Amino acid sequence: HGCSIHIKQPQRQVRHHIAPLRSLHFFIPASNRGTPTPTAIVLTADTTGSVVIHDELRDFQITNCPDSAGAASPPAGCPVLQRGGSQCARYADSQHLLLFTLPGFRYVGKIRIPTGDITTFDFAYDGDHVLVGSSDGHLRIFLAATQALVMDLNLLSKPVTAASLGSFTVAHPFTGRAMLVTCSGNTLVTASVLALQDMQGPARPTVHRAGEQTFLAHASPAFLLRFTPDGLLSVSPSEAVLWSAPGGYAAAMA
Repeated sequence: HGCSIHIKQPQRQVRHHIAPLRSLHFFIPASNRGTPTPTAIVLTADTTGSVVIHDELRDFQITNCPDSAGAASPPAGCPVLQRGGSQCARYADSQHLLLFTLPGFRYVGKIRIPTGDITTFDFAYDGDHVLVGSSDGHLRIFLAATQALVMDLNLLSKPVTAASLGSFTVAHPFTGRAMLVTCSGNTLVTASVLALQDMQGPARPTVHRAGEQTFLAHASPAFLLRFTPDGLLSVSPSEAVLWSAPGGYAAAMA
């Protein structure tokens, strides 16, 4: 069946970067969420590492340009900025991420990986954990509040190009399990089950991934994996694929 797409003229055009955009995020502050027409702030970041914050309440004018001195340009496919709840992580250099709180973009801490170079990073669905993939095939999971390393997975293929961790409370509130989806070293998307108890205590490198399954959907490695209410979205340079899970991804893990 055919479908039609109606293209509307943009309501606002914001041009405050001299380099191509790499990351864009919307955030509605808690103080605005109870209003009849909640307004958002927009965070944009370009390939040079520069971040600009716009406020919808002020007609998307610039309200903050966080200092980018010393920030390095991320490698191709790696984001500059990721948001999880009221926090965001910013690429600093090949081994460090900086964490900030929103809406004020206040610095709270730094994440460091011990080996390899950062190739991708994102917040888990719960916003409490940060996933960091590296060029040596490791996926490390950090607790955002303390920046402590809680899990170190060796995916056995490199580099890690994308990773996403579902919600422990939404998927299995009583057993504390969530779905982990990754792409590394090839075009395969790999799903497995991660237990919350596995992230207690000192992190030790491991290759074990419970219930591991692999899927082939892309001609080139995916650079974005994102859970939706009904399944998963995976995006590569040439394709976007929606994976459906009847009953949601919680049912897919049962």
